[in-house]
Amino acid sequence: FQAFNQETIPHSDKIYTFETISDSIGEYDYFIVGSDQVWNLKWYKPEWFLSFVSSDKKKISYAASMAMDELTEEQEATIKEHLKDFEAISVRERKSLELLKDISPVEPQYVVDPVLLLSREDWDNICAERVIKEKYLFCYFLGDNKKERKLAEKYAKKNKLKLVHIPKTVGVDFHFGDYRIFDITPQQFISLIKNAEYIFTDSFHAVIFSFIYQKQYFVFNRDESGSMNSRITDITDLFEATDRFCQGQEKETIKYINNLPRIDYEKPYNQFKELREKSIEFLLSNLKD
Repeated sequence: FQAFNQETIPHSDKIYTFETISDSIGEYDYFIVGSDQVWNLKWYKPEWFLSFVSSDKKKISYAASMAMDELTEEQEATIKEHLKDFEAISVRERKSLELLKDISPVEPQYVVDPVLLLSREDWDNICAERVIKEKYLFCYFLGDNKKERKLAEKYAKKNKLKLVHIPKTVGVDFHFGDYRIFDITPQQFISLIKNAEYIFTDSFHAVIFSFIYQKQYFVFNRDESGSMNSRITDITDLFEATDRFCQGQEKETIKYINNLPRIDYEKPYNQFKELREKSIEFLLSNLKD
């Protein structure tokens, strides 16, 4: 990851910490915060609301993710105070629009995840060579759901595929999969999705990369609480693939998965294309004097 950050992502020479980030104020005119769960108050950091930025600088959020379904009065007050001098606000989940509508100083906008601002060709320039030579089913699970792992095993066996997995926890994943890859790079992660026959996941971004590379994927609940569901519901709706969210007892079965039609990537996907154009315009229009 350190090599990827140094060699692939443009950034300042100086690396800032929470303690030193205020030193950056004199270097920039615009400050943008985003995206993955930066506004989830379970991991609250004032700096993720650009609290260190002086009032003479332009503050913007791009696809800020909350991954929350409700706010307490105290949480609303905290967010309202932080957002009072933002000039433009955009979020990644439709639910966040509802949560912010009465406490935001400007009308919040719904935009695509930053990953989707790049084309497939852009990601191909980053993607590593094929990692696994055999045909395989790729699993990327961040939760501990055993049921989805058993489904993946059955599906891989039925389709005569190797099962490739990036283990998350030793207890659940110690014997799971034909290939357990621990030391994966970001470039190889993209490659594992690009070259898979099928993908089983509970990850928002694994779904996004599956869409970019036009893969057949199945997405599951990460945990029983369903706290991440709004993100998955939004993205599968945007990709016109709500049936791919295998949520609930009836859909968490091999019968349901086997009966799903293949995703039709020949569709125009007008909803996605329009939102992507709107998202680019949001950035361009707010990065002007």
